[in-house]
Amino acid sequence: MARPTKVLFLGTYPPRRCGIATFTYDLAQAFYNTFAPAIKTTVAAMNYSALKNPKYSSRVVLEIDQDKTEDYKIAAKKINADPNIKLVCIQHEFGIFGGEFGSNLKYFLAELKKPTVMTLHTVLPNPKPAMEASIRPLLDRVSYLVVMSTNSKNILISRYGINPRKIFIIDHGIHPVEFETSEKFKKALHIQNRQVMSTFGLLNPGKGIEYVLDVIPELIRKFPNLLYLVMGVTHPLVLKNEGEEYRNFLMEKANQLKIQKYVRFYNLYLEVGRLLKFLQATDIYIASSTNVDQAVSGTFSYAMGTGRPIISAPFAQAREDIGEAGLLVNFRDKSSLKKTIEQLLVNPKLREVMGKKAYFNTRHMTWSNVALSYLKVFMKCAPDLSVDNRHLPKLNLKHLNKLTDRFGIFQFADLSHRNPDFGYTLDDNARALVIAARYYSAGIRKKTTLRLLNIYLSFIANALGSDGFLNYFNKNYKPDDAANAKDNLEDADARALWALMQLSVIHAIPVELKRKAQKIYKRRLKIGVHFQHIRPKAFYIKGLFALYQSHSSQNLREKIRILADELMKNYVAHSDSGWHWFDSIITYSNSVLCESLLSAFQATGKEEYFYVGKKTLDFLISHSFVNGIYMPVGQSGWFEKGGKRKFFDQQPEDVVAMVEALKKIYIITREEKYKMLMTKAFYWYLGENYLEQYLYDQISGGCYDGLGKRSVNLNQGAESTVSYLAARIAVNDSS
Repeated sequence: MARPTKVLFLGTYPPRRCGIATFTYDLAQAFYNTFAPAIKTTVAAMNYSALKNPKYSSRVVLEIDQDKTEDYKIAAKKINADPNIKLVCIQHEFGIFGGEFGSNLKYFLAELKKPTVMTLHTVLPNPKPAMEASIRPLLDRVSYLVVMSTNSKNILISRYGINPRKIFIIDHGIHPVEFETSEKFKKALHIQNRQVMSTFGLLNPGKGIEYVLDVIPELIRKFPNLLYLVMGVTHPLVLKNEGEEYRNFLMEKANQLKIQKYVRFYNLYLEVGRLLKFLQATDIYIASSTNVDQAVSGTFSYAMGTGRPIISAPFAQAREDIGEAGLLVNFRDKSSLKKTIEQLLVNPKLREVMGKKAYFNTRHMTWSNVALSYLKVFMKCAPDLSVDNRHLPKLNLKHLNKLTDRFGIFQFADLSHRNPDFGYTLDDNARALVIAARYYSAGIRKKTTLRLLNIYLSFIANALGSDGFLNYFNKNYKPDDAANAKDNLEDADARALWALMQLSVIHAIPVELKRKAQKIYKRRLKIGVHFQHIRPKAFYIKGLFALYQSHSSQNLREKIRILADELMKNYVAHSDSGWHWFDSIITYSNSVLCESLLSAFQATGKEEYFYVGKKTLDFLISHSFVNGIYMPVGQSGWFEKGGKRKFFDQQPEDVVAMVEALKKIYIITREEKYKMLMTKAFYWYLGENYLEQYLYDQISGGCYDGLGKRSVNLNQGAESTVSYLAARIAVNDSS
């Protein structure tokens, strides 16, 4: 078996307590979560004499004493000797490497023969001569540079003369959380009924916390329930050189100002989970830095990522990122700070709007997305890095369960929270039934999936009327007559038949549920099935084929043949030498048409079904994979014969249709190219898309509703979530 390729990260690393150590850990962990086992993540950790025998995890394969020049050379030689290490990523901060302003790093780079990407955590516009002398040789030596703000990139270009093509901007990563208001988190921390401000991070005089303390006496006259949380231990280097002088100064100031009841100091190095809960309990985050040259702040990014409004000093990242998510105040300006805090404390609606802006604007900054951005840079200088063989996210029904009440699955969501106002659809409940059935048959959370099966099956039973299935139901569980009269219901009707037929033949499903499904679809068939449109015919074929696989019969084969012939007539009527399709327009869930003909071939053995199924799928593939990524036809105008295809808005339902069709043709032909394309299409959900952003939310277990030209639709409704889950199951079962 071939050994996995490796990426080595060089920087400080836990248990060392500093911002770079946390960043190195988070980036390395994101790489592991996203690309293992295809890429193995390793670390070379920077040590210093005060850190005695640190207990590193097995990920740390090398240690370098920052003050021993020979350690740098030895480490580089060991990296050179390992052919599986394809690239080294250095986290650069002046204080973590020995020598004057970290100049010892030059010994490592002089010996290293691997491609190197260096992340610059500090970029100074006017460095001291000795600092400039330390950094300049490093900038020239590495393959590429990563910075976290446009301002930093501009400084590198104008001040240091770096070629812009060598510089990439990648945001500081954040840990994904669901958007929630602060109230439930306050209750967990026993600070309910308080208006909470917070600041966190390693404590040092540059935090400017004293300016916040100075304005609290005036604020509490108007806001007597105010509480300010100051979280974090003192920075290790500050502690080494100055002890707790700054912390003691702050606590004494709080005493002098008589605001002890309104300020809490947490002298703790908070683990990520607990830290995020403190941030989620916050109403306003304060970033009161006094460092005018500060480029970025991880604490600032974390706070925005939890969806909290920010009041910040105008350092570079804050000026670029805060937008409508908060307010800027001048450095060390107490008057401006007090006025701005009052403005937000008095206006909860404004805080909510800003918090949501902060949340929306940071979804591309989650660590999984940051890992994708780093990989793109890495592959520029190490093109043989391979990510084909990586773990898929665990199967997760959390969001499906959350969207479902006792009647059915709601069709829409606000972010990750179900929105009952628009009710339910048969379409979504039918698809959800198939998902629950497949999960149940796989033995996953059987108690939960059995409950879901009963709910979705009952919904479908309730939807069957005297003339067929109804699609729309309001939040009061009643048919939405206006919506049902307005829309063509054939798609939902056919999907319901497919779901029922599929459920009725899955071996592991309880017999009583299978019998119930059979009774429902047989009642529907007695009414008569006469679909006019091609897509419902395709879904009906899928249902009949499921029955045929369970118990083949001439009757089922004949029904499939009749429907397949109708699709063939459409193909003959609309196709020509440059247009191999069933209609004059390509719209949504397109690949299901190809898949249904391939199923018809499997049932009947008629080669013409295989020929057209493959021909149309290959045609769709030729227009759907662009520069190595899957680009489904966009719903902002579709793809008309003789016209140009639209690329946006891309929808998750089209992705699952392609995944399942590619799985079908791979099963028939065993051509590896189709399996590869199936995996590539599935990775659309996992960041291999136009915006290079995850559509699947691993925290909620939901899927975002669509991909626009410039942004992701962050709502996680039923259609998108069941589409992802169906695709995930298809890929899992493709071997």
